[in-house]
Amino acid sequence: MLSQISFSLYLIHDPINAWLCVLLPKSNKIDPVSIGAFFVKMAACLLAAYVFWLLFERTSFAVRRAIKASLRVGHAEEIGAV
Repeated sequence: MLSQISFSLYLIHDPINAWLCVLLPKSNKIDPVSIGAFFVKMAACLLAAYVFWLLFERTSFAVRRAIKASLRVGHAEEIGAV
């Protein structure tokens, strides 16, 4: 599953992380609060990437196939093959 959403994660992680850096407490040391903040950021980025994938990337393969099929039919009609 992670491999399917990897591009969405790449696109969305930086804005989500920047937004959460403003909201979550900052710490210059490793303590339970900073570890918790890290896991919250990671979970939020993964969830946002999954939603992004559901909305946009999941359907891109079907759209690409439909476009390729219509181009093949259009090209076949142009050359008189159909």
